[in-house]
Amino acid sequence: MGMCVCDATSCGNGCCDGTACRVGEDSACGAGGGACAPCSSSQVCQNGSCAACGGLGEPCCHPNQTCSAGVCTSSQCIAKDVWAAGRIDNLPTVVHWDGAWSSQQLDTSMVTNLGRVWGISANDVWVAGTLRDASGRALGGKVIHWTGGFGSAPAISPTVAVAGGVWASSRNDVWRVGGDSTGSATDHWDGSTWSSSHVDGWGLNGIWGSAGNDVWEVGYRNQTGSMFHWTSGFPGGPGTPYGVAGTDFLYAVWGSGSGDVWVAGTSGAFGAAAHFNGTALAAASFPGTANLSGVWGTRADDVWMVGSNGSQGVAVHFTSPWPTDATPSPSIVPIDGTSLLEGVWASAHNDVWAVGYNAAGATIVRWNGVAWSQMMTFGGATSGLVGIWGVSE
Repeated sequence: MGMCVCDATSCGNGCCDGTACRVGEDSACGAGGGACAPCSSSQVCQNGSCAACGGLGEPCCHPNQTCSAGVCTSSQCIAKDVWAAGRIDNLPTVVHWDGAWSSQQLDTSMVTNLGRVWGISANDVWVAGTLRDASGRALGGKVIHWTGGFGSAPAISPTVAVAGGVWASSRNDVWRVGGDSTGSATDHWDGSTWSSSHVDGWGLNGIWGSAGNDVWEVGYRNQTGSMFHWTSGFPGGPGTPYGVAGTDFLYAVWGSGSGDVWVAGTSGAFGAAAHFNGTALAAASFPGTANLSGVWGTRADDVWMVGSNGSQGVAVHFTSPWPTDATPSPSIVPIDGTSLLEGVWASAHNDVWAVGYNAAGATIVRWNGVAWSQMMTFGGATSGLVGIWGVSE
């Protein structure tokens, strides 16, 4: 009888504690089949490395934990300042929650549609938008920037590519992607000027990065899900292209770090997910879903995707890291009172928010760790929300 061996082959996503492979544990952290080592009380194991816990607005260290003065504590992490964007009664609107609901309509001569949301803080929030003419033809994209908190007058960028995703590592390193007349463009703000990089034949929808030199864009080319990876900052691209076999379209991307990148999309009649582990891409489709259009998580074993099953919104929950040699088996939960969910954001494992629409209007739903419930519906049948982001405490 052979002896069990833990090594880089059998434990590529974790570390070896004797013959046991351990993945993502603070008390035994590591990667590539190396020896495990414990993280300190002010660190969390992410992607096989001990890292300082997140600051304000970042995901909590662990379920039921938050980061206070650089230390992971057992206090509950709760959203305190949440932004969502879309159209309410066919008008471009941002919805805000800080314990009470409010909304802010934008000037339709400047922007007509709002989409994805990203922020650095509650006073530094960016929203991707599109300006269309009276016939609905897209004239170009806009980026809307709030620096004075919700309700203040935002700055609106010059016309750039049609709205897709937006992401920022800082106020002086803001990225957005979207389509243009012959393909897609990546637009970048350096604190004073917008610049652009174009690629022919690609449709780009979503963007996320772990840093300014580790940025992922997702979309499609020739009916195949595709990704770009920027590793030199802007304008050091347009990045390394990847085709993602087993997917048709990719819409949104999020990661817990450079070696744990999750992507939501479609494959034929089903929703699909893709994953990059630092060296290789994998993909899977999920019967019970028709499309997946939003993704967020708090760590590698707590990732949510949202979309539709064709008749109502669904939430797909991954509670284990993406396996190296098997298809993931997430839970798939239809959400009553929703027709489609497009965006998701989480402050903790039991504080997850998703946005979309139903027959009555734009809707926001929330997961409390046990069940999903309706928080609010806005507007009428011509309403829907696309993007959501928030700050937790």
